[in-house]
Amino acid sequence: MNVTVSNLLKARARITALSGYVFHTGKGTPNSPWNLSREWWKAIDKAGITNFRFHDLRHTAGTRLVQAGADLYSVATILDHTQLSTTQRYAKHNPDSVRKHLEKLDKFAVSGR
Repeated sequence: MNVTVSNLLKARARITALSGYVFHTGKGTPNSPWNLSREWWKAIDKAGITNFRFHDLRHTAGTRLVQAGADLYSVATILDHTQLSTTQRYAKHNPDSVRKHLEKLDKFAVSGR
């Protein structure tokens, strides 16, 4: 969890300190997966987003981490992938990294060519 999420949850927790839950029903009891799913789809519909699943947020996080320069081992740890091959699908999302490594070949260029 990063600092932004931690701060948001702490702020939310202050509001719901009586129940002790960050996400709860109107009665202060924990939300069921069904309630969370229903609210997710209501928010998606209200935002006008189509063809998007909750799990897509995980893919977006992996892609953004790689685009920000995170190495694949760190991304695999954050996303809790047991196989690095699962994480490698995000590797293509960092063209700057590919370009940077290709530029290393310039060190081996023969002068005059």
